[in-house]
Order: sequence, then C-alpha cells, then structure tokens
Amino acid sequence: MPTRIPISIWRKQEVLRWIEEDGDGVPTRAIKHFSAKGWKLDGGSVRRWWRDREQLLAVDPASRRRAGGGRRPLSGAMEEAL
Repeated sequence: MPTRIPISIWRKQEVLRWIEEDGDGVPTRAIKHFSAKGWKLDGGSVRRWWRDREQLLAVDPASRRRAGGGRRPLSGAMEEAL
C-alpha cells in the first residue's frame, strides 16, 4: 500500500517556476524532468498545483501548508436546525 508523502511548499514553487521558465507552460513536462532528479511526482498533483499556481506562489516558502485547507466551519443555521 503506497504511503502519502507530503511535498513542501518550496518544492511545489520550484516545480511551478520550472514549468513557467523551461517547461513552456506544460505541467506534464515537469514530471519527467523532476523524476530524473529522483523526485516522486504524480501527474494529477502537478496539474492541480499548476491550476492553483497564483495561490501557491503567494505563500511563504517556509510554511508547511497554505491557508484555507482542512475542515470547513460548521454552519450556525444547520446547528440550530438540528
């Protein structure tokens, strides 16, 4: 069973910058390039990072994750209805 390995923000930013500069804006080219460096990347993950690139590039590279993730707050109206 494969285990999930978290990828740091600075590595994601490095992949995104490579796609912009050397990959001609094609996210799937990064998979082959970074696999040759020994990185394990999933194509779906790279495409998702590319889709959310404005948010990922705006985050501090030293942070562990970007804001807004996780469980959404419960609705007050829903709690009253229950």
